[in-house]
Amino acid sequence: MPELPAVRDEDDVGEVLDGIDHIEKLAWWATKFVNSVCAILALFFTWLQLKNYQIAQVIEYAKPEFLLKLTMIGFYTSWLFGSTFDIKIQKSVYVKDPYRGKLGSIGFSLLILFSISAIVLLWASDNEQNFFIALSAFMALNIVSYIYVFRRMHPAASESEQLFYKKKDFRRLLQIKVVTHYMFGKWQRYRFLFVALGICLLNAIYFSTWIRTNVGETIHRIVPSVEASPVATLLPGIALLVFLAISEGWIWTQRLTVKISLGTIAKISEQYRLEPRN
Repeated sequence: MPELPAVRDEDDVGEVLDGIDHIEKLAWWATKFVNSVCAILALFFTWLQLKNYQIAQVIEYAKPEFLLKLTMIGFYTSWLFGSTFDIKIQKSVYVKDPYRGKLGSIGFSLLILFSISAIVLLWASDNEQNFFIALSAFMALNIVSYIYVFRRMHPAASESEQLFYKKKDFRRLLQIKVVTHYMFGKWQRYRFLFVALGICLLNAIYFSTWIRTNVGETIHRIVPSVEASPVATLLPGIALLVFLAISEGWIWTQRLTVKISLGTIAKISEQYRLEPRN
């Protein structure tokens, strides 16, 4: 928050705080607008560069290594900002921790393993075989880590809910429920089931020449201009891209929903009193 200028009385302080709030809102809108315009222009520029190429040409000249690295960039970015979001969103609503902030030996070990697996995943991006093995290990560790987070943070969520219920602070209580559903709702289990099945399918595609060959020939029969061989070569990378787009898009949709929900609850509580139905 910007440093407050010198003021004469409490009314001046309130006026300055209101002014800062307005400036921050203005900056928020300006930033969102600029980012949106840049994104639209980037997409338009990409379309201009590719519009004269047919799908068959793109597939023919595409390199598996390039597709893999492009996918890795998107996945690493999503994972990095997603992990930060999850930590911040829990920190913003949970106020009690029965473990008194202690991470524990299991939590510390998982952090070390996660760091190592992330480094290995980055190193393996130069080789498809090593990459798919490393990705399988990374996703398996991700599932184990979620089980730990569930057992570690669910008591904090429950105690925080009880505290705000006793205090009749239903705005904070509702915000906790929103975050808890995002972190520990059934949808997370469905997503991890999709991840587990997706990883198995990705490995089957990569390590089975028969699957890649048959898929390539099938697409060639449907679209004769597309040769079977390039499709078979690019199939693991394309399957990986689709898999990560669905799995990461799924969770980012939920993150956006949580962000909007928390803001909506805060706005409503500024003008209305929230109370439970019973």
